[in-house]
Amino acid sequence: MFLKRLMEKASIRPIAESVQHSITYMTSGTIEYPIIPFQQYIDYYLSDPLIMSAADYIEQAVAGMGGYTTADVDIAKDGIDEFNSQINLDELHLKIAKWTTLSGDFFLERIYDAYEVETLKDPWTSAKVEITVPAKDAALVDVKPLPLSSIVSAVRTYDGTILWYNRLYKGQQTKLSPKLVVHYRWNVVDEKAFGTGWLTSMLTEGVGFTIKGKTRKREPFVKLKEKLDDASMRLAIKAIPRHVYVFPAMPLDILKEAQSRLEKLEPEQDFLTNSKELDVKEVGVSSRAVLEFFWKHIFEQFIMGTQTHHIRLFTTPGFTEASAKVADATMERKLMAIRRFIKRITEREIFDEFLRTHGIDPVQANVRWNWGLKEEPKIEVEHLIKFAELLAQGAPVVRLDELRGMLKRLGFMLTEEKQENPRG
Repeated sequence: MFLKRLMEKASIRPIAESVQHSITYMTSGTIEYPIIPFQQYIDYYLSDPLIMSAADYIEQAVAGMGGYTTADVDIAKDGIDEFNSQINLDELHLKIAKWTTLSGDFFLERIYDAYEVETLKDPWTSAKVEITVPAKDAALVDVKPLPLSSIVSAVRTYDGTILWYNRLYKGQQTKLSPKLVVHYRWNVVDEKAFGTGWLTSMLTEGVGFTIKGKTRKREPFVKLKEKLDDASMRLAIKAIPRHVYVFPAMPLDILKEAQSRLEKLEPEQDFLTNSKELDVKEVGVSSRAVLEFFWKHIFEQFIMGTQTHHIRLFTTPGFTEASAKVADATMERKLMAIRRFIKRITEREIFDEFLRTHGIDPVQANVRWNWGLKEEPKIEVEHLIKFAELLAQGAPVVRLDELRGMLKRLGFMLTEEKQENPRG
């Protein structure tokens, strides 16, 4: 098999033994950080059901249908299809769709069968920085996702070229060359090194405003929502009826005994006494109107921030199936843009790189990713009649056994062909 031969080749050249040294590059540049540390996206995804629901919905809507490849060169398509199966591209696309739209970024690492060391110059200390890069004739053998939270920052030149990514994973700091990284960078603002996701604005505090000489900033919406969640829980608990039992003339020792017995009662149990002076007062809570107003406001901000409508199907009375269909049509335009973005990065950074490193011209092969199920041609009886006529005329369009197979699939009852006696 194509990839089996490739892996045999890779096993002959272990990575640890194939590292060589290359030329030194003198560089200058700047360091850039994500707008929001990537760990925060993961924390809020895991802790907030609304955020998780929106992210999962977008993931499935964008890449849930999978896809297939087309190409102008058969051997190129066969190699890419086998490679896609090996790296489980469908699952990778689901992760890419979720985290790229959520945070603005997702990273894959390309694995090669041989490496060398490239030496750069640190823009600030002028110290030499050695970074692992693919060897000159190395072949791409695998692709794996990088933990999003491990990417800390990017160092790049003033013209925007990435020199390396700073990574911190399990306490170990490393520098990753962009020659090893596939960076899905969505919705780039002001040509930053990192993208912007739908959750970014909700994790960012307000710009700020001044009142009586003092600057105030709105907290990030995710924190405001968490506070309202907490306040709602406290209000719900506080709304449990509380009672004050008043015994005006009861001696202190008897009062303490009554309190001890009351504390042992279950919430649904009643209290019985023969005291004529007993007075029971219920302690109420304030109106929830103000809290409900703020909760609705924050919820609306989240719906706009997630840019998804499906949550309303479960939370908003009157949001009908017809409303959902209209919202679906509007959402589809955004989904198409995301699919096209992912498709182009995958084709350029994975497909073309795989073909190039295996001696196939990517331009000539023209391997393309197509979302959705491949439409099989619909065979009509008229087509088969035409095939039979061409076959009778000696045109090698279709073989007789293939024609019979198509007729059987259409439901025709055909007798089995007689096998010739090999002995005559």
